[in-house]
Amino acid sequence: MPGPQFKELRRGYGFDEVSIVPGRVTINPDMTTTDFAIGDFIFNIPILAAAMDAVVSPSFAALMHKVGGWG
Repeated sequence: MPGPQFKELRRGYGFDEVSIVPGRVTINPDMTTTDFAIGDFIFNIPILAAAMDAVVSPSFAALMHKVGGWG
């Protein structure tokens, strides 16, 4: 009877909950998008600013909104 089969581990480089794993497929950047939606709201860039006055000023939140983020 053969021994147990194990999956090969792949190195992951991550930031907290996000893990980037090298792959064999190259994605054409023209065929991708960074848009995301929360309910009926669609954002052009995947950035959310903290809801704290010490971090986000009203002028920064307004500028971020103009470029497609959520401040």
